[in-house]
Amino acid sequence: MSRRSKRLLITCPSIYTSNKIINGGVYIENGIIQAVLDKKGLNNIKQENVEIINFSRNYKVIPGMIDLHLHGLMGVDTMDCNIDVFNKMCENLATEGVTAFLATTITSDFITTEKTLSIAKGFFKKNDFIGAALLGINLEGPFISKEKAGAHNKEYILNPDIDLFEKWQHLSGDNIKIVTLAPELPGAFHFIKKFREKVILSLGHTNCSYEVACKAFNEGIKLVTHLFNAMSGIDHRLPGAALAVLQHNKKVTAEIIVDKFHLNEAIINFIYKMLGRDRIALISDAMRAKGLGPGEYEFGGKKIFVDKNTARLEDGTLAGSLLKLNNAVKNMLDITKLTLSDIIPMVSENPAKLLNVYDKKGSIDVGKDADIVVIDENINVIMTICMGEIVYNKDAKQ
Repeated sequence: MSRRSKRLLITCPSIYTSNKIINGGVYIENGIIQAVLDKKGLNNIKQENVEIINFSRNYKVIPGMIDLHLHGLMGVDTMDCNIDVFNKMCENLATEGVTAFLATTITSDFITTEKTLSIAKGFFKKNDFIGAALLGINLEGPFISKEKAGAHNKEYILNPDIDLFEKWQHLSGDNIKIVTLAPELPGAFHFIKKFREKVILSLGHTNCSYEVACKAFNEGIKLVTHLFNAMSGIDHRLPGAALAVLQHNKKVTAEIIVDKFHLNEAIINFIYKMLGRDRIALISDAMRAKGLGPGEYEFGGKKIFVDKNTARLEDGTLAGSLLKLNNAVKNMLDITKLTLSDIIPMVSENPAKLLNVYDKKGSIDVGKDADIVVIDENINVIMTICMGEIVYNKDAKQ
């Protein structure tokens, strides 16, 4: 996406920077945040040829959100083998305040997986999109447990395979950023040692023991795929992976799906109490029915039945979500009674640090990409700015 040379000034009484809330403005030029100013500092901006947008005290300016785990929306899915899928994701995610994301795969046959990765490589090379930035691919499967497959097709599940992953990473143009694996599988620890410095390894879809999970974290796994969902839980005699996550003293980040269906509210509060704000990443794990209505859909080659709130297999198993990331923030506020300042890092700073892009994204600070979202008091998205471009304006669409 090209950066325009125009200058933009966003003013608001509540601007959430990385360390404080400012009553002032954010000055943007060439897609980069040039200044974050208090009310006095605004007087120093020469306002000729500057587009000024003022927001009242009912609004808040926050960093653009980053969704680490998204399968699809509005009828499209990462695995559709069509480059237009990524364009549609980029465009539509901006409406929920997402300014960057990882397109997430699901376990499938070799032909579909490899075509998806090759198409993604072409999209990255083209680098011509409007809206949220696609930062890479999240490979969820096939190196997972059949016992905790969830919506994944067991027919295509494999043990961790170093040669196969190297082939896939090459096909993607080195754009696979996260790989989910179950550490109890044969070859898992060789895989971990081989790739722990090259990609983000995520423990997930696993039935491993507490001890194996702890060993995996010590060996280099840095992330947990949707904590508690599709993994061994907490039992008083056989503590599983979930307890290892909550007790481990390493800097392991945990994805959580806060749609009020995947996790009980008491568990969400427990997770926060154990991990704190710096080790949680709110994700959508959304599938293609997000933004559409109830009905029958496809996900990973399976029929999915969608009602107003959830997407499920025929047997009732949850199959991704319909969650918008701004609603995850809203739900987290409602459930935990935390402040917005506590929750913002879970959708901005933490994902950016995990992906090693915090020098450019994840907070409203000078020198960073101008990825900015304006929300109202109910966390509804009013405006989304990606790389200095206004890509969504709620008022303009009314």
